[in-house]
Amino acid sequence: MPSTSTGATLRHIAAITFLTMAARGLVLPFLNLYLKSTGFTATQIGVIVSLSALVLLLLSPLLNTLADRTRRHRSLYYSLIVANIFALLGIVSQISQLFLAGSIIVRDSSDTPGAALLSQLTVTRLDEQK
Repeated sequence: MPSTSTGATLRHIAAITFLTMAARGLVLPFLNLYLKSTGFTATQIGVIVSLSALVLLLLSPLLNTLADRTRRHRSLYYSLIVANIFALLGIVSQISQLFLAGSIIVRDSSDTPGAALLSQLTVTRLDEQK
């Protein structure tokens, strides 16, 4: 049974995770509208969203396994943050449609595993403080 401070911290982590996922859910419909305004067809948007989900489905377990085997959770988390920053810069720059689509896929595939790694790092840190 976790202590009260650990239980409260875990509830805070759960609340922050819920709010983060809710914010992502609010942004996704507008991302589709943004892609439509930049000249993508509905089929292209569907392919981008599907590829993002597929890459996330394949990459997330691989990254977590890599982090567990190498014990380099922080380094992997920081590299996912950097990848996310560069992807967001790519989305804003609008060099070409292909670059924009790639940036969206990279952002999606680095954002969610990064959130999972951050939660794992927080729980690990709490265990170390006991």
